[in-house]
Amino acid sequence: GFRRKLFTCRIISTIYETPYEGKSKIYIFKNFHLANEQAQNALLKTLEEPPSYVIFILATTEPHKIPATILSRCQRFDFKRVTVQDMSSRMKEICEDVNIDVDERALNLIARNSQGALRDALSILDQCMSFSDDKIEYKDVVDLLGTVNIEQLFEMAEYVIKEDTKKCLEILNEFVIWGKDIKNLIDDLIDHFRNLMICKVSTELDEIISLPEETIEQLKAQSSLIETNDIIRILNILSETQDNIKSSSNP
Repeated sequence: GFRRKLFTCRIISTIYETPYEGKSKIYIFKNFHLANEQAQNALLKTLEEPPSYVIFILATTEPHKIPATILSRCQRFDFKRVTVQDMSSRMKEICEDVNIDVDERALNLIARNSQGALRDALSILDQCMSFSDDKIEYKDVVDLLGTVNIEQLFEMAEYVIKEDTKKCLEILNEFVIWGKDIKNLIDDLIDHFRNLMICKVSTELDEIISLPEETIEQLKAQSSLIETNDIIRILNILSETQDNIKSSSNP
């Protein structure tokens, strides 16, 4: 806390120095919601009467944590999440620039796991590049993220739909043996059945389901095997399990 306050005070001490080059001085505060109360109060005094040549940019993913006294003195810009398609396209350009061959499904998986944050997607891509030999495959990303591959999801969902408990437990056991995170499995299954439900109620899926076209066709085929009410029942069970698993000693 003391270091953050000291850092903020040092910045404030330079604010009233006129810029050496250009007409403005721009200060960008990353993750401003992490600043403690003392640092925020120190900056607030400057925000009340800032020099004409100073521009503050307070970047945050949690604006509700910033005091109203500061928010009221700012012009707010809300940015939407970057779409999976745009992230995949950008990552593909990067891979082409460094001569790395990459599976489209791998890029899609990275983008979906980044939840709209391009910075997080590029961090995962960078890790994949460091472990690859000029080629990034779908399996590499699955192993890195500890997630479930799409074939396993379709297989697990198939046996859930068929109510084949034995097969479900066999797949689950294999998942545990390979050291995968059960929480990730639950999250992925919820996403999968959510996509199945969307296939039941909508035909325009490109903007709603950010997956390759061939995967969407598989979802449509699987959704025809189950009624919407049953999907809702399964989602309720998975959601309840997702909550209970957090406090369980044996996930």
